[in-house]
Amino acid sequence: GTLERIAWHKAGIIPAGGFALSVPQAEPVMRILQAEAGRGDAHLEVVSFEDLPAAAADFLAQSGWVNADELTGREPLPLPGRLESVSLNGSLWMIDGSHTPLGAARLRDWLVNAGASRVDLIIGMLADKDAAAYLRELDHPGWRWVLTTLSAPRGLPAEKLRDAYMPQHAQVIVCEDVAAALQLAQTGDAEWIACCGSLRIAAQAREFLGLLGADMAQEARATRALFEGASYLARLR
Repeated sequence: GTLERIAWHKAGIIPAGGFALSVPQAEPVMRILQAEAGRGDAHLEVVSFEDLPAAAADFLAQSGWVNADELTGREPLPLPGRLESVSLNGSLWMIDGSHTPLGAARLRDWLVNAGASRVDLIIGMLADKDAAAYLRELDHPGWRWVLTTLSAPRGLPAEKLRDAYMPQHAQVIVCEDVAAALQLAQTGDAEWIACCGSLRIAAQAREFLGLLGADMAQEARATRALFEGASYLARLR
């Protein structure tokens, strides 16, 4: 839909009487966020992207949810699916659900700073994202893209993802099925395996790697059934 409708749906997470943080947004989006926060008597604070982690940590400390001393001098609190590093069965995995060029650049810089010269990137994206701009940031020597198709109505077919950008350095293979792509990456000699390009592939990777408890796995399956069901698909038409 429109920016305003998307913003309205996103604003549904703002709790009545609560507190919300946002980076600067386009004027129509900010107007919706402010209106929805005001409707629920919630406090909305706008901070720069760079200041967002510190502002979030400060809020958590003021709320008593974490000890302020524990946050001093530390990296931002880790989030599942956002530059999430996992060591499992002798393999190093990076799970990152960002789908923007900036997110791709941060992922690339993290891997480069970690000294990763051989990286397999399992990449799946939704069709409404700027795949070319995202892939361009990950075009690095010694890296291999395993392009796959998300099991989602708006998933971009792997062939179209391949055609979106011709890399100058990275190698490219196409593996339509996400589960098969994850298994393929395990058989290679990469120092890191990165699952990236969408929160959907991040969720599938976390489930594949056994990072979900039984309750969370059940909820994930139920959510997937909801958003891939006939009722939801009918709304997209």
